[in-house]
Amino acid sequence: MGTVYSEITLKNAVDVGKAREGLIPEKQIRAVTVDALVDTGAGTLVIDEETCQKLGLRVEGLRRATLAPGKARESVSLQNKLQRKSPNKCDGIGQTASGLADGASATYQVTEPVKIYWKNRDTVCQPIVIPGADNILLGAIPLEDMDLIVDPQRRQLIGAHGDEVVCLIK
Repeated sequence: MGTVYSEITLKNAVDVGKAREGLIPEKQIRAVTVDALVDTGAGTLVIDEETCQKLGLRVEGLRRATLAPGKARESVSLQNKLQRKSPNKCDGIGQTASGLADGASATYQVTEPVKIYWKNRDTVCQPIVIPGADNILLGAIPLEDMDLIVDPQRRQLIGAHGDEVVCLIK
């Protein structure tokens, strides 16, 4: 199929809520626009530390994740780093780049929600932070929620049901 990238805008969902309530002006919503790698094999949104920091996201917990072949990372001691750093900041706790076998699992930070915008569609999810990630990954769950599919011939995202967003409920 080839590699597919798509421009998305990520916004701190807490900021979006505060702006909606009139607690902060809209111009104070922290946001970034990126060319994300569309990865239907990834479960959710994956961001790097830099993006996490630009959005001002707080870490809400840790989650084990299995990396695809060719994306080797290794879990490191959480105890030592948690004692030295704030567990609420995107600081690389729980992981480092180095050589585990393909498909190995490790522990990564999960942040507070991010609002994802693609053209006229949006969704909210909690991204996984992988330090030093080569790309922002737009995974299957946010794609499904925005009713998007990959057009393999044109190598781009398109609406699964045209311009109308249709939610499947089973």
